[in-house]
Amino acid sequence: MDRIFIGAGFLDSCTELTRFVYEYWLCKAGGRRLAYREDIEPADLIRALPGIQLVDVLRDMPHEGDIKRGYRFIYRLLGTKEVSVRHGNPVGLPVEEGFFGNDIERVLSNYAKVAETGDIVCDFEEVTVPAGYRVQDVSLFLPLTLDGKSVQQILVYSEQSILR
Repeated sequence: MDRIFIGAGFLDSCTELTRFVYEYWLCKAGGRRLAYREDIEPADLIRALPGIQLVDVLRDMPHEGDIKRGYRFIYRLLGTKEVSVRHGNPVGLPVEEGFFGNDIERVLSNYAKVAETGDIVCDFEEVTVPAGYRVQDVSLFLPLTLDGKSVQQILVYSEQSILR
């Protein structure tokens, strides 16, 4: 499957662990549009931690040539499985320098959608890994706030399965 869902429409297509992370975030959001980062407890997500990423959202980046960038996304932390699929740890680097996927524009578009709207995004993408085989990557992007008003971080949970 190669599809992007906005909102909870992905639930019928995801694994139990992806559903668990989503339901955990939903519980912590408590009916609000955004969950507070301080309410997310890593101990509650132990079985999902290898696939977790936390990404900082930076706004109002200066012009780069003729292009004004509205956002910059920086890896704050990655679980062990996420470091492994990237063959290195991109903590502190921009997403452009450490992403997993076929197309950086698609990846950045997912982050920007969450940052701009606070919507949940779930991306099902078939990815060819450097070793030459294909995997189904499912990445769930969940908005987090520090101030209760805007998205300052994005919690991402990803799973990969080998395609035959």
